[in-house]
Amino acid sequence: MIEITGSIFLQPYDGLRSEALSWYQNPDLQRLVNGTSEPYQKEQVLKMYNYQSAHGELYYILWRETDETMVTIGDVWLAPADFAILLDPAYQQRGIASAIVKYFLQQTKALGWKQFTVGEVYPENSGSNALFTRIGFIPTIIDGKTGYLFPLQSTCD
Repeated sequence: MIEITGSIFLQPYDGLRSEALSWYQNPDLQRLVNGTSEPYQKEQVLKMYNYQSAHGELYYILWRETDETMVTIGDVWLAPADFAILLDPAYQQRGIASAIVKYFLQQTKALGWKQFTVGEVYPENSGSNALFTRIGFIPTIIDGKTGYLFPLQSTCD
């Protein structure tokens, strides 16, 4: 387990959790994250997670509720050409995503990566668009793809 802060942790993917299935069956989250309000079925979530775990680093995001209680509140995936993060709406607007993105920025810099790319963020996902631009990513449309790519600025800390 990786400690990001005293309350935020990353745990390597260890199989489908019921919380994850509920996020990807939430039409509002699906619209923001995947551009469709169609809920994913269990098989689709498993297929996505299997792909992500085979092609990058996939983690569940855990939140320490109390000294004895940790809850699964999201997932995050890092690959050389893409990054994705999803947080349960009940845990948004707490700086959690920002702390995680900054952690991965430091990790990729230490690995000597030239850029950190978020493959696609849909225009209606104002929270994610604001997060990435606030941290220093540059919105870019490549090959007419829906949404934005955010290459890492060399000056970003």
